[in-house]
Amino acid sequence: MLQSAKLKENLAIDNTEETNKNYIRDFLRHVGFDNQGYYVDPRERYDLAIGKNNSNRILIETKKFDTQEMITKDDLNRKALQETILYFMRERVTNHNNQLTYSIAGYR
Repeated sequence: MLQSAKLKENLAIDNTEETNKNYIRDFLRHVGFDNQGYYVDPRERYDLAIGKNNSNRILIETKKFDTQEMITKDDLNRKALQETILYFMRERVTNHNNQLTYSIAGYR
C-alpha cells in the first residue's frame, strides 16, 4: 500500500489529536526525512517539527478533526492558525531561526 493511502486510511475523525499526529509523523519519516538526517518529532511546544542539526525548518500544527480550533476553508481565524503564526514568529524573531521556512496547519 502506498504510504499516502495508508495515512489517509489511518487518519480518522474519532482519533485523538495525538493519534493522528503520530500517523502524520510516521508518514513524514517514511517518505524520506529520516533518511536525509532530519528529525520529525514534537519539539518544545510545537506539535511536530521537521529540522536538522537542532534547527526547526518546518512546524506543523495539529488538532483533533472535529474541534472548533481547526481552521476551515470559510474561517481561517481559529486557534490553529493563531498558534501557527505565534510559533513561526517565536522561532524567527525570538530564537533568530532564519532557517525556518514553513509553518503548516491543516483544515477540517
